[in-house]
Amino acid sequence: MNEKFENIIKMFSQSTNPGKAVWIANIALLPYLATMSLQVGTGGVPVWLPAGGASGLPYSTLMGRPIYWNDHCSAVNTTGDISFCDWSQYYLGSKAGADVPDYATSIHLKFDLDVLAN
Repeated sequence: MNEKFENIIKMFSQSTNPGKAVWIANIALLPYLATMSLQVGTGGVPVWLPAGGASGLPYSTLMGRPIYWNDHCSAVNTTGDISFCDWSQYYLGSKAGADVPDYATSIHLKFDLDVLAN
């Protein structure tokens, strides 16, 4: 499980503003997070345990940032099963006077130009 913790550290360290970022994770990752350990000598030390041990509620944070469980994340052990996102870096605009916005996007049209089509 050590490699899992190393991946978490890499994601955290590559964030431009980790103080504003949050974790979005598939709930099926809970067993993996609960058994993550840091290699120490020939053994390991758990890195994600509630304050009361197994009798306490699982943490809702990872490295001090909130975790939001989302069933739309990718399956466990695939890219996207957990993400570290800073939502302050995303913008969403709407047309003035529009009562109910209707959003639709396509990754196909103009994909080679890195443009989404509405």
